[in-house]
Amino acid sequence: MNARFDHPTRWWQWPTVLSLDAPAVAVGWQWLFSRTAGADLAWHHHVILGAAVWLAYAADRWIEGWLVPPERILTQRHAFYQRHRWPVLAAWVTVLALAVGIAWHELPLSEFDAGLILLGPVLLYLLSHQLAHRHHPWRVPKEICVALLFAAGTTCFILARDVAALRVPALPLGLFAGICFANLALISLWESEVDREHGQT
Repeated sequence: MNARFDHPTRWWQWPTVLSLDAPAVAVGWQWLFSRTAGADLAWHHHVILGAAVWLAYAADRWIEGWLVPPERILTQRHAFYQRHRWPVLAAWVTVLALAVGIAWHELPLSEFDAGLILLGPVLLYLLSHQLAHRHHPWRVPKEICVALLFAAGTTCFILARDVAALRVPALPLGLFAGICFANLALISLWESEVDREHGQT
């Protein structure tokens, strides 16, 4: 399979193609952890997390579509981001502006700062794994990085509150990070040919 796909995108593939599946999963787990911890999160917490996860995944695929030649693209999602590069960029900037505006207006300072702290490792991951160390054989596996960032994102606003007053379950959170890693590792195995063709170690 290459950029000239033999069949159109099926309806059930669109959430993955548009990078909407990961935000939905993140928001679902955020809600579950907030209920478990006794934290009363508001609508804006879910919107900000969903937007942040979409921005990260979309940026990752946008950069991939920029770097990989069209004839080497092997997935529908990467082909979409390559074919619709500029409309996606416009949507990305719009979502970023809305998310920052909502965060600035709705979040207390402690939660806003927690989001900024988490932004650093996300940007470092994108810079390292997509640009600086893309072909380096000794870089930290992307599956470990994304699993830790994903788990941190789902509990970011919860942990930014008075941690002592919350029942933050460390063991379930660790197990969730393990589930994230297992999911990503399986995808990596299934798409090993894709990674090789896209120049990823």
